[in-house]
This record gives sequence, structure tokens and C-alpha cells, in this order.
Amino acid sequence: DTLNISDEARELLAAKMGPEYKVAVSDETTWERFAFIWREPVVSLTKPYLMENPKLGRKPFVGEFRAGSFDFMVVNLHLFWDGSKKTYPHTRSVEFKLLDDWLAYRQDEELDVIFAGDFNAPNMYYGTQFPPPLSSHYFFYEFLSRHGLVSVTIEKGIPTSIANQNIYDHFIFNPAHNFVEEFSGFDSVKVVKWDLFYDKNQDGRLDWNEHTKAREAVTDHRLVKAKFRIDMPDDDEEEVSLTTRDDKTLD
Repeated sequence: DTLNISDEARELLAAKMGPEYKVAVSDETTWERFAFIWREPVVSLTKPYLMENPKLGRKPFVGEFRAGSFDFMVVNLHLFWDGSKKTYPHTRSVEFKLLDDWLAYRQDEELDVIFAGDFNAPNMYYGTQFPPPLSSHYFFYEFLSRHGLVSVTIEKGIPTSIANQNIYDHFIFNPAHNFVEEFSGFDSVKVVKWDLFYDKNQDGRLDWNEHTKAREAVTDHRLVKAKFRIDMPDDDEEEVSLTTRDDKTLD
């Protein structure tokens, strides 16, 4: 049988990762594809799918999972840095507002929503300070503050771009009770600086040639890791008194 590109990518990833891993690869959305890779105790509750709303330039790839008593939805996305008349007319600021509206008015009972991916914001010169009104980065911080959301990489202050100090890649969620209370804390967050393998001068930064080799071989972004507990009562269902047991966490 003839495989499509998504199937080929899924089989390639599965062969690389090993038989204990499950892989889902999206169809193409504006020249890109998304993927989820998981293993036990994580199980997929539905087949991951490209979400039609909100109407972003690249459709978010959504997975619904459970690990232990932690059920959660991951919205995997890559926002446009800037649009064009030929592809997609919107910029980051518009997409932030579309996400804001979607989260405000969604009817799904699942409250454990985790946004993951490249938001192309904020730039390094804003840090954790509110940027100027009406800038694209202003709408990013407004999206976070309106919904009580945190970004683990902003809280850690670790750049995720290999070219500069920009913090573009995030796990974003509401850590409050009845939301993603299962988050294990900011001490569990790691930004994997794999790009230093290409730092042949060992000066802590990539020159242009080193950056080009790293970007072409892998990507121009670093990996972000965070841990979540899977042994707590499901906080979507009811208000409960929570107690800590053994430190069982999910990477």
C-alpha cells in the first residue's frame, strides 16, 4: 500500500523511538506537520486531530490523553511570526486574540488544557515586563493574564532560540485548582541546550556557521521539558482535599 507523508513520518519516528512508543503525525497545515510521541502510562483517549477553530494560519494539532488520574488536552501549535498576502494575512497579535477568544468561549468540560509549541513571542527585550500596548507581544501577555496562564519558560527565564535570547517556545496552562494543578513545579522545567554540541569554540554561543549547521541539522529552537503528577485526584470532576503521596510524575 502507498503511504502518505504523514504515515511515512510516523513510521520513521516509531522506528527511531522504539516499540514502546506511540506516534501520531498530523496532515500538512501550511507547509508544516505536528507530532505527538508518548508511551505508557500515557494513553491516547482520542485520535489526535487538526483543530478547525480557532482559524489560525496553521491548524493546531490536538491530543487528548490520560496518565494515571491525570487527563489532559495538549494543543500543539506554531503561530505565524508574520503573515503575507500569499499565505495568511494575520500576524501574531491576531492569532493571540483568536486563541484568547477560543479559550474564553469553549464549551469542552476538559479544563486541563496545555498549549505547547512555538508562539514566536516574547522577544528578549521585554523579559517578563509588559510590552508596549498594541504590540504583538502585548497581546501575548494579555492572553496569559486574562486566563490566569503561566509559561514555564518565561517563569524560568531561559531562552529557547539558539540564535538569541528570545523565549518563543512554551508550555502554557493555568496551574490553579480545577485546572492543571498536577504541574510539578518550576524546578521540574528544563530547557535542553542541545545546540551547544555545535559550539566548537566552546564560548557559550554559536557563531553564524555553527548556527547554520545546527539549524539545518535539527532546528533553530531548543527543547522544553516539564513534569506533571499523575497520582492526584482528577480535579476536573469536583472540589477535593488533595494530599501528596509518592512523587509520581509524568515527563
